Amino acid sequence: MNFSNSGKATIRVPLPKRGFPPTVPFVEIVNAILYKLKTGVQWHQLPTQVFF
Repeated sequence: MNFSNSGKATIRVPLPKRGFPPTVPFVEIVNAILYKLKTGVQWHQLPTQVFF
């Protein structure tokens, strides 16, 4: 992790070498995972309209 002058953490994720390019921004995927961990909701009950 890299902390810039603004105090926010920057995470550098290597680009995949195989597969298809993601259709959703990486930050939205992380937000969905954090929401699931925070609320304890099941994966199939995630509000997809909010995140994606």
